[in-house]
Amino acid sequence: MRCVLAMVVLLLPFTARPVEVAPLSRQVMILAKVLSYSKKISIDTGDLRFGILGDKNDFVSKTLQKTMFESVKENEKARVGQRKIVPVMVDIRKLKTAEVHVLYITPGTKKHLKKIVEYSREKKILTISGVAEHLDQGVSIGILPKGDAYQIVLNLTGAEGEGADFDAALHQLAKTMRSQR
Repeated sequence: MRCVLAMVVLLLPFTARPVEVAPLSRQVMILAKVLSYSKKISIDTGDLRFGILGDKNDFVSKTLQKTMFESVKENEKARVGQRKIVPVMVDIRKLKTAEVHVLYITPGTKKHLKKIVEYSREKKILTISGVAEHLDQGVSIGILPKGDAYQIVLNLTGAEGEGADFDAALHQLAKTMRSQR
């Protein structure tokens, strides 16, 4: 996986402004813990359909989407309560047909963010990203690198719009913010 991420980082100057993203395998375990603080997600039953949104026409997005998919599959121990996390690949062009509970948004989808956020709020799908800029645009949860550790950022505006109801303990663990959207 480090090889894939190194390749993506090398290609970023040619495709877009560099984006710092926490290692995906580490994000999966953190996300499972964060999602356990969602009252709705933790009490629902059945598999948790974890959508990984990418753009097949964007190399970085497509590569990170595949890597995140594999990271979720490999982390079989990652669960939200008793719910198994099942990864689902979602292309931006087929977003409206995706049947997911949560949507992880990869880098490389920035030009679609407004549409993604509007749809996630309409369908009450919780959005997550490893890109700080996505939070400013209305994505609910961020897992961001901070030195040698990771910071959980909770966008209250996004979470409220998506109908998320987080336990108060998450507010103490996470940095909270409000976006304009």
